[in-house]
Amino acid sequence: MIKAYRDYWMGYIDFKGRTSVAGYWYAVLANILTSFILSFILGLISGLTQNNSIQTVAPYITSFSLVCILPSLAIVIRRLRDGGNSWANIFWTLLPLVGSIILIIKLCQPSVAPVYPEPSEVHKAAKNDLGLSRIPAAILLLWSNFASIMSLIYRGNILAVDITWWLARLAIFALVIFLFIGKKNIGLLIPPAVYFVLSVIWLIRNFSVYNFIYLAAWASVCAVIVFSTLKSMPKGLVYLPAGLMLLGYLISLGFSVFRGRFSILFIVYFINELLWALSFLFLGKSLVEDPRKQSTGDYYQYGAPAYGAAYGTAYGAQPGYQQPMQQPPQYRPQTSYQPSAPNAQPSASYQRTEPGVLLVRFSIDKLNNLSGSYGFQSGFLIGKAVPPALLEGMAISDGDSAATLAGSEYVCVVSIASINGAVLRDKIQPLILASQQIRENGAIPLTQIVGSSREPLVLNGVVRNGKIEGQGGWCARGLMAAWQESSDQA
Repeated sequence: MIKAYRDYWMGYIDFKGRTSVAGYWYAVLANILTSFILSFILGLISGLTQNNSIQTVAPYITSFSLVCILPSLAIVIRRLRDGGNSWANIFWTLLPLVGSIILIIKLCQPSVAPVYPEPSEVHKAAKNDLGLSRIPAAILLLWSNFASIMSLIYRGNILAVDITWWLARLAIFALVIFLFIGKKNIGLLIPPAVYFVLSVIWLIRNFSVYNFIYLAAWASVCAVIVFSTLKSMPKGLVYLPAGLMLLGYLISLGFSVFRGRFSILFIVYFINELLWALSFLFLGKSLVEDPRKQSTGDYYQYGAPAYGAAYGTAYGAQPGYQQPMQQPPQYRPQTSYQPSAPNAQPSASYQRTEPGVLLVRFSIDKLNNLSGSYGFQSGFLIGKAVPPALLEGMAISDGDSAATLAGSEYVCVVSIASINGAVLRDKIQPLILASQQIRENGAIPLTQIVGSSREPLVLNGVVRNGKIEGQGGWCARGLMAAWQESSDQA
């Protein structure tokens, strides 16, 4: 359930991917529990306080509901697509009672393999993009901003604030949009710079230690963006904005306690400060992360079976066949045909080839202990074991196994499809089984050679000249990163 809820939030603006039945309903359950716990805590605080305390705690509950609208819509669309239904089925909710029942039935339909890969926007990440921590940063900023607006609405004095306050709210919304777009460039500096200028104005109007530290926090946000854009981020600077925000609250709390003005409402104020501090922390992390090594898309994305029915009957090991992992087979080179005369023709036995698919299975839990996403690491480990020349012309696919999507295991699969299954059996499979790292992170059975694969995998592309041409994906990036590393060390 925790994994499903994580995917719910990390897929905040992902309307192109897919979500399984279990992933959807676990996310719904987790969101209901979270809303209940949040309402209970804030309601408890409201009951312990006096003097219109509901006007203080209610904005956080309402703003949380507003923040949940977009990811809830996105996960419904992903679930409908995963079940083979059009996104337009969401309009069934406009039909009272019966429409909701029809929509629930469609949301419970089992997964249907798509006819083409549909990678999420995460799979398209480039080196100059923000890391995936930008998503929680944007969500927390959005929640805090909505809470500030709803607080004024509940108090009935929304028209009492001046233009600088509204400019600050617009700056936060602009920063949220920039974070969702996910590009790391100097344009990201504009909203924090505007907020910094507004903080200077507020400090001049009302000088206080808290306002000064608040100004310093936004100045450090601007510095973090500038340094990361210039590729010269000092170590530890990422944590400075969040640290300053929490320091400002602690100083304010200390003065209140010293003056005897402390109340239970300071806990509510702490929630607001915590939202700001966490958003600054995730923002800083997103600036220094490599988005190509993040894991979000791999948790809920999968596409078409690679080279499915084209290979006919099973070849080699049957499903469930377990390769011996303790004693990996010796590498057996396959000699190529060398004609003895210019007009010599290959023998009939040499011309006969039978296509095949080599499936390599990894434990997701074990790969998650490594650095980067498990999709990237699965390709990286295979790339370290198998040189690109051996994979020339072969199709690479990856994704979660069908059993994983059904909730009975936690395994990802890399598929290597070739028109010559003998090469897979005699050359590539032995190298994979001989790799200690692959064996340590593999799942049982570690490898299988089949005629066709029914696993719901994403086609990454075809290996040509040491690169993978095609749609791309985390596994493809991992393979090419391993090959590049080997090339640099040579």
